[in-house]
Amino acid sequence: MAEASVLQIEELLYPVTEVRTQSGHDLQGERAGTLLKFGQQIQALDNRPGKYAFVVSIGSDDDNSKNPPYRFLMEAYAVVSIGGGPLEGDAAIQFIQRNGLHIIVGAIRERLAETTARAPWGRFLINAMPLPEAQSILAI
Repeated sequence: MAEASVLQIEELLYPVTEVRTQSGHDLQGERAGTLLKFGQQIQALDNRPGKYAFVVSIGSDDDNSKNPPYRFLMEAYAVVSIGGGPLEGDAAIQFIQRNGLHIIVGAIRERLAETTARAPWGRFLINAMPLPEAQSILAI
C-alpha cells in the first residue's frame, strides 16, 4: 500500500503585519461589516527539491466595508514540504493548497486577534470565508 502524502510546515513568519484603528468606527453600529481581500501564491523553491514557498495575505477591503473597526493587512510566508508519497507539479500545488491553506489562514486569524486584543475597538476575528484556488506556480 502506498504511503500517504503529508504536508510539513517548516518555517512560518509574518513579513507584513499592519493594523490601523478607524477613528470613525461606531461601537453601536454594524459589527460584521468588514469585508476581506485575499491573496495567495505557491512557488517551488529552486535548489530545494520538494520544498515550496506558500504566501497568504488577508486584508480589509476598505472601499467596500461598512463601519470597520480596523484597516489591516496580514501576510504569512511559509516554507512547506511534502513527505510520504511523491507529488510534483500541479498535484503538489493542489495538495499544498488543499491541506495548508486553512492552517495558514488560521495562523493569520490568531495573529490578527492577538494584535488587536488590546486595541481600542477590541479583539478582531476573521470569520470563515470561501478560499479561492491557487493563483500561480512560480520558481524562485
